[in-house]
Amino acid sequence: MLVHVHDEVGAPITNARVELEPNRHERAAESAATASTRLPIALTDELGNSRLPCGKNDQVSEARRVVDLAVTHSDYLPVKLHEVTLGPSRLEVTMEPARRVIVTAVAPDGRMLTDFVVHADREDRTTITWVARPDGRQETTRLSAGIHTIWVECEPAESVHLSSSAVSIEVTDTGSQEVIVQLLPSSNVRGKLADVVPRPVRNGQVRLIAHVGRKMDYGFVKTLDAPILEDGTFEVQGVPPGFCEVFALCSEWVTTTNSVAERTELRRASSASDPSHWDAGPDYFTLRHIDVPAASRVVLPMERTGVVRFQVRDKNGHGIGDASVGLSVSFRTLPGYGSSAPWRKWSAVTDSEGVAIIEDVPAAERMSADARMMFVYEDQDDESERTVITVKSGVTTDVTLVLGPK
Repeated sequence: MLVHVHDEVGAPITNARVELEPNRHERAAESAATASTRLPIALTDELGNSRLPCGKNDQVSEARRVVDLAVTHSDYLPVKLHEVTLGPSRLEVTMEPARRVIVTAVAPDGRMLTDFVVHADREDRTTITWVARPDGRQETTRLSAGIHTIWVECEPAESVHLSSSAVSIEVTDTGSQEVIVQLLPSSNVRGKLADVVPRPVRNGQVRLIAHVGRKMDYGFVKTLDAPILEDGTFEVQGVPPGFCEVFALCSEWVTTTNSVAERTELRRASSASDPSHWDAGPDYFTLRHIDVPAASRVVLPMERTGVVRFQVRDKNGHGIGDASVGLSVSFRTLPGYGSSAPWRKWSAVTDSEGVAIIEDVPAAERMSADARMMFVYEDQDDESERTVITVKSGVTTDVTLVLGPK
């Protein structure tokens, strides 16, 4: 296969690295051993051409005719092409020149910081590599021309966590450019659970999901957890400024969901191009939100969790012991990322009567519940059953699932 690599004006690029990779569908389906097999790699010559061995006797089998192709060069932005069909035709690849961006981080007292971390947006969600310079500044050549947003954080050994606000920069086509970013101490968010929760609080944890920059667009997210003390208080340290979602769970209690009015307001205020992407819907637990830094101690409204009691039976109505049961307990963060609720297993094993109980379940209009045989012999079907249930606050929900040959 011939791959021709050139710049934006058609000039050939020498010593570009051209590499074939399994396509994303193949990676998901292949075994680990097959997926780890390296595919051909080649460098472009003085004419910008590279020839990848793709014949019947080469590493690319007849079955693997659609692959991903990656092209990299230290002076250009990397290119990734998905689902390329191998064949005798010539493939043209255009690379954009790299623009060098240098970031200087400044402490509140004016000192230049080292060992800081730079986060940068990228439309294709690939990782931006930043390299530390000898003077402690960070640089990258992986940002394309245009408007980008960066966020910087640092945790000096002798001081508190520092972070910047989200900073917009314009990357140009001409030479190097330096960005100076001021860092300030991050906030410590202090709060407590509402007084409706009996003390002492047991098995309590709180999670803050900090969104740096615009409230609901795809951007920078930092997740921070902290324990809830027996008196119901908590402190989450090192929270960057911005918009935070909060989720708290303890024995028998959980943070309440957003009301319809609050969700409507969030939709109206969204800066995302398509707010429907993060609309939680009935299958997800929606999170409370706060602004950081908080003007006062945060008080989290709470409601009782539910209990789900499983009864797993065979076709004749007999209880099945040692069956695995589970719930899909999920919440959705803005602007639309789904995540399993933390700190609980959300699964159990039935006893000899076919009964299993899962506690501390947040209320939800729709929640998937399933059961599966833990031990299946080679000559048996993989027996499983799934249903959708409603979990209400402070209520025990009974669900019966029947396992047997299909």
